[in-house]
Amino acid sequence: MGRRAPRAAVFLAVWLICAIPASAHDILRGESNLQAGGRMVRATFILNLFELKDPVVPGNPRATVAQLDGSIGKIFDSVQRHFLLRNFLRTPDAPARTTLGQYTLIDGNVVRMEVLYFFERDIATLEVASTLYEIMPPGHRLLTTVTLNGTLHEAILDAGVTRARFTGTSATPWQTAWRFGRLGVEHIFTGYDHLAFLLGLLVATTTLRDRWRA
Repeated sequence: MGRRAPRAAVFLAVWLICAIPASAHDILRGESNLQAGGRMVRATFILNLFELKDPVVPGNPRATVAQLDGSIGKIFDSVQRHFLLRNFLRTPDAPARTTLGQYTLIDGNVVRMEVLYFFERDIATLEVASTLYEIMPPGHRLLTTVTLNGTLHEAILDAGVTRARFTGTSATPWQTAWRFGRLGVEHIFTGYDHLAFLLGLLVATTTLRDRWRA
């Protein structure tokens, strides 16, 4: 009986996602996926170019690769100012160095950009602070997933919740099921992309399955 309860919670989350109407995708949102380990964080951002308050490609509903190449430095600078990381070991440390990684244009209006953060000490507890809503339209939200030393976390950052802190501590099966079930309910009302959510749900389900077998 004890093992069936978390499984039921995950199944409930899947059922809730299947019930989401197509109109839920109208909300403004971005995504950030952080892979943290050792002294480095590899962050991947997915942002709509034409939601930026200071358009990098003004007056055109679709951008070209050449236009993105000419604007990527400006976008990178904006992300550095409005998305901050801190490593909490004994005292909070800012990254010693931040560099731009690979980037690509998706469907003429979305940029997928990789940013690398290098710290002087191994990452113990990672704090993420986002004010990206300041350069996006009102109501913009950022879906953030963090994998720290093999442990998956998630947060939704906006004008009301600007920061979150993550550790490498593993969650219990109940905590994992509850997190994704709650995120599924929020997904219904905020319209986050189905694929991104289901990918996270798949990771959680796999984690739970491994623990049950153990």
